[in-house]
Order: sequence, then structure tokens, then C-alpha cells
Amino acid sequence: MKITSEHVIVHSMKKNLLKMQVTDCDFTKIRVGIVASSYNQKLSQSLLFGCKKGLRSQGVLNKRITLLWAPGAFEIPFMCRKLMLLKKFDILIALGVIIKGETDHYEYVCKGTVEGLISLNLLGEIPIIFEVLMVHNFEHALARCSRVDMHNNKGYEAALAAFNMIEALDRIRYNALV
Repeated sequence: MKITSEHVIVHSMKKNLLKMQVTDCDFTKIRVGIVASSYNQKLSQSLLFGCKKGLRSQGVLNKRITLLWAPGAFEIPFMCRKLMLLKKFDILIALGVIIKGETDHYEYVCKGTVEGLISLNLLGEIPIIFEVLMVHNFEHALARCSRVDMHNNKGYEAALAAFNMIEALDRIRYNALV
């Protein structure tokens, strides 16, 4: 089923409601680059499953999706930059799971990943959808990586966010030409 402007997906995030809407744009021609962390790979694969399901829901074919696996979340910004330099993609999606351990490593990896992706997004070349989960335990990660319920799969939400970003950019381009 195609999502139209009448469909609104509502989910709860930290007791706030976040509304994500995808409209009637034709997304079948977009080129998507996905960079996923191979660390916590089973969880990342679940995010990827949801992301691809979301992309396919709007007609994006597998041949228009390029996937790169980064060794860990810290390396995701580097891999995203490499895809950016190719200038073949309309949007990039960063997927991964960072689980807090007993050392400070978690904070450094989270900070480096966030800062790296923010820096790339601010370049303004290609938008990057950020869906690197930063959680305190495995159970929190599992709750956000469901393969059954796409409302509990942050990868699926990343695909919807990608469509919203592409539509917003199209509106900006259209208004700039009018």
C-alpha cells in the first residue's frame, strides 16, 4: 500500500508525539545510500530490514539502494562522506546500535558519531538521516529493532524520514524557482 498525504504515522517518543507524514511524491527514482554498523550486527540488520521495508513501501527498488557496512558506529561518518563524494545519491541513511557498557567508550563513540554526522549534514551536499541508536542496554535496543512491528523499528522510521526530507527539499527547490 502506498502512503499518501492522508496517512499519518504517529508514535510516542519520550512522551511526546512525533508526527511523520509522507505525501504523494514519486520516490521510485531516488537513489539511497545506507551505511550500517557491523558492530551489534544482528540489531543493525533488524534496523536495515525495517529501513528497506520502508523504502520499498514507496516503490524504491533494491537496485537503487547501496549498502555499505562500517566496522562500527564511529566509522559511519567516514563511510557516509565517501558516499557523498560519489555524488550518486539523493539521500543517505546511517544505521547502527551503540549499547552502553561499563567504560567511558560509549560516550566517546556516541559523541564522535553524532558530531561526525552533524558536520556532514551541515555541508548541505546530501542529507543524512540519523538512526544510530544509543541505548543503555540490550533490551532497549531490541525494543527499537522489531522485525514484526514496524512502528517499533527505527530503521523503518528512518526510511519515512528520508521521504519527508526529500519532499521538503523538493518544496525548497520548487519555491526557489517560482
